[in-house]
Amino acid sequence: GKVSSTRLRSIATDGVKLAPEHAGNQNMVKKVAANLGKLLEADGRKSAQGYVVFASLDSVKEALEMNNTEHGGFTLRVDHASPTNDASRSVFVGNLPYAAEEETLRSHFETYLSRFDVNERDGSAVSSVRIIRDKDTQQCKGIGYIMLRDATLVSLALGLHESKYMRRELRVQVCGKR
Repeated sequence: GKVSSTRLRSIATDGVKLAPEHAGNQNMVKKVAANLGKLLEADGRKSAQGYVVFASLDSVKEALEMNNTEHGGFTLRVDHASPTNDASRSVFVGNLPYAAEEETLRSHFETYLSRFDVNERDGSAVSSVRIIRDKDTQQCKGIGYIMLRDATLVSLALGLHESKYMRRELRVQVCGKR
C-alpha cells in the first residue's frame, strides 16, 4: 500500500559527511548512509530495524502477512508499532558471541525444535529472534530473546541450555515470572 513515511534504526554507518547545519544529527547520518549504501560492512551486520507508516490501515494488514517470510535470504519480522512480546512463549538466551546473527540463531533453535515439534504444519516453531545490540556499533551484547509459536515449545527450547552455538555454551532460560 501507499507509504506515508519510513524510518531506519539499528544500522551501523560508515563515515558520511553532512552539511554544517546537520552536523551531529545522527538520524540524518543514518538516512544519508543508507541511501548512499555507506553502511559499516566491516562488522558484517545483517540486521536492521525499519519503521513504516502506511497511508491506510488496509496496508497494515497486508504488511503483517509478511511476518516470518523470507526476503533476500533473511527472515522478515513484521509487527505493529507496539510489538507483540509474550513472555509465556519466549526464552531468554545468554552467553551469545559478539558475532551472533538472528538468522543463524533462529536456525540453531529451529533445527533442534523440529525434531520434537508435532505441530510443524502450524508454521515455524520460532516466531521471532531479537538479539540485543549496542546502539552505535550494532555488536551483540551477549543476550537475546526467542519468541516461539506457542507456549508448549518453551519447555522443548530449554533443552538447548548449554548447547554449543558458534563455539559458545548458551544459557537458555524462561522469560518473565512463572
